[in-house]
Amino acid sequence: MKNIFCAEQSQQSGVDIVGTASEHRLYVAIACPPPWTPRELESPGIPEHLRELVRAIGDDYNRYQTRFLLIHNEPLKQDNLTRVLVFRKPSGFASAYDKQEFHLASIDEVAPLVRQVVMGEPLSATPMEVPTRDILVCTHGSRDRCCARFGNPIYQ
Repeated sequence: MKNIFCAEQSQQSGVDIVGTASEHRLYVAIACPPPWTPRELESPGIPEHLRELVRAIGDDYNRYQTRFLLIHNEPLKQDNLTRVLVFRKPSGFASAYDKQEFHLASIDEVAPLVRQVVMGEPLSATPMEVPTRDILVCTHGSRDRCCARFGNPIYQ
């Protein structure tokens, strides 16, 4: 059983795993280059004040319903710029999340913005108008070896 990947087992069972990501009111995706630890928000590139905020929000998940992700896209990476993507689930029936993209001078500026977004406070940063279609593919192999094996070829 150790050598079986969950994606292979699902495929053999006839389960379509496309679009099976969990549903949250907010997704906050923070650009941070790898390597990442198995618990990605404990990675060395994440400042302690951001870790503390993420823990506090996670401790009250029923209230905030927020999922944090780390993202990295080498072609979009710019020096002295940290991208933060916020995906908000609209009320009622919807087929897509509403997106806001922020460009911050450094990852140290992320925590105050995240607090404002999650708590519904006025924003200190202006969202960028970036017409993109975002497709998130997990490649985080130190957390899930299935993502490393299948995610990387899909991403490439």
